[in-house]
Amino acid sequence: MSRIVDFPDSLYEQLQSQAMASGFATIPELLANSRVEPRMKEDSLAALIERIDSRREQLRSERGVLPSCVPLIREDRDRMLAERRALFEQITSNRQVMFEQAGRSPDCVPMIREDRER
Repeated sequence: MSRIVDFPDSLYEQLQSQAMASGFATIPELLANSRVEPRMKEDSLAALIERIDSRREQLRSERGVLPSCVPLIREDRDRMLAERRALFEQITSNRQVMFEQAGRSPDCVPMIREDRER
């Protein structure tokens, strides 16, 4: 079943550009694929739960006791935060090298942003 929706021109243009930027040819494709996102979040949470459960079972087989999930969740969170910090440091380091190679100081980032916005 099809339905017709009346969008203001500005919203239509915004949706069309968002569709193109996301690699979709039409707005309906963009909207259809945007519904997949909650499923992806659910899949991510399900994978996290499976990982924690398997770790609990592993510890139970090693120690004979089923541990609480709280420390395992904290370990997982700390590992993810450490990975993010390492990635941020790598990006920062790469940015520093790029600026040095270009003969610019990293202090010029705000000026570059201003130029780009003009």
